[in-house]
Amino acid sequence: MARPRQSENAITARERIEEAFWRLLASNDYNKISIKMLAAEAKVNHNSIYYHYKNIDEIAKSAFDSVIIHDLRPIMAGSIKELCSVFLTTQSDYQSRFGRIRLFASSGSDYLQSLLKTGLMDVWLSQAGKCLENLSLKDQLELDFIFSGIVAMLGRGDEEMSKEEWVNLFNGKLFQTLFYEMQRIVLE
Repeated sequence: MARPRQSENAITARERIEEAFWRLLASNDYNKISIKMLAAEAKVNHNSIYYHYKNIDEIAKSAFDSVIIHDLRPIMAGSIKELCSVFLTTQSDYQSRFGRIRLFASSGSDYLQSLLKTGLMDVWLSQAGKCLENLSLKDQLELDFIFSGIVAMLGRGDEEMSKEEWVNLFNGKLFQTLFYEMQRIVLE
């Protein structure tokens, strides 16, 4: 018997798995998430997970790339003020993305934090047509330091911070200085 066709609007197994990953990450330590937990949450057979992904890290990378990195490319072309206003808008889809960025930052997982830092840095550089390997060692170290700090700040930001407090943080002297240095590096 042939496999039944899915309608165009049906959610694929990959999408269900990645959405289940986000839900589990919101309530569990990354290192405690298992394939068995994901299969139950996504309502798929664990073999379906292994059909699409090698392991949890690959699921995390795919979820990160499809939800966060894809959407950041056009946004990061602007200023810190524009980036801040997009993520702190009342539109729930952007708030959800900001929440997911914070999940990676606050996960306590070196892998997820590194993925976030590297992803943000790569998007920033690609917007300027630059490649990390072509920068001077000094510029590479400065960018690594800046993006590590951004990830650490996002991971430590209290859930109770209001939108205004986030705006003030992003628009404050520290972020303006960091943004200036980030621009200087890619414009040299």
